[in-house]
Amino acid sequence: MNIEQLIADLRSRVNPQYYDQIGTESYERHQVVKALEYLATENERLKELMAKRTREHQQEMTSFRLRVRSQDDATFAALREENEWLRGWIRAEGDFNDTCTRQILGEVCPSCRCGKAVKDAARGAKITQEPAK
Repeated sequence: MNIEQLIADLRSRVNPQYYDQIGTESYERHQVVKALEYLATENERLKELMAKRTREHQQEMTSFRLRVRSQDDATFAALREENEWLRGWIRAEGDFNDTCTRQILGEVCPSCRCGKAVKDAARGAKITQEPAK
């Protein structure tokens, strides 16, 4: 028996002549019906409140994820910018000090003077030209 059925059953057993006379069964049943109706109403209100809070929480989490994602994008963009600036600084210092920056940057120097780029290119051509055994 669910709450609605219980309320209907108790309400059918309340005698309208005695529901307001303290000490009668009808009075007690009527009080129980009122309490059960209040509790059923309160349950519905709490369910609606919980659903509303759940929706709000989901919206907040979505908003939080979007804020974090945009902050991450901004951070990564700043890091990429700083990385490019540092690579340019390494290139400039390498040129100024006449130092090969191939090992640091992983790219051939713009004005390669050490010959490593030529040696690596020759070695790469030799590896690709070897016949398969």
